[in-house]
Amino acid sequence: MNFADDLDVFFDPDEHGEAIRYNGVGGFSAIWNRPTGDLEVNGGSFVVATNTFMLPITQIAQPVVGDIINVVRLDENFEINGEPRLNDDGTVWTCEVS
Repeated sequence: MNFADDLDVFFDPDEHGEAIRYNGVGGFSAIWNRPTGDLEVNGGSFVVATNTFMLPITQIAQPVVGDIINVVRLDENFEINGEPRLNDDGTVWTCEVS
């Protein structure tokens, strides 16, 4: 098993990935994650949806707060608004977006 080859399949837009443009440049792919969670406020509970993108370091070496990710399929833009975090093995960035 080759981890790099597995990552390529995982991020492939024909598999689990999304074709993206990064700061207007195309030819990249990412995993778009849209988790939800409960937020407790003043004794009430609200469902909160978030958006994150996982970007392979082989495609995006250093994402930066303020950079724009465009989902090609929807032509929808997202701005990185949290400090990108690199996974433990140094292969994938996780970026919070709005």
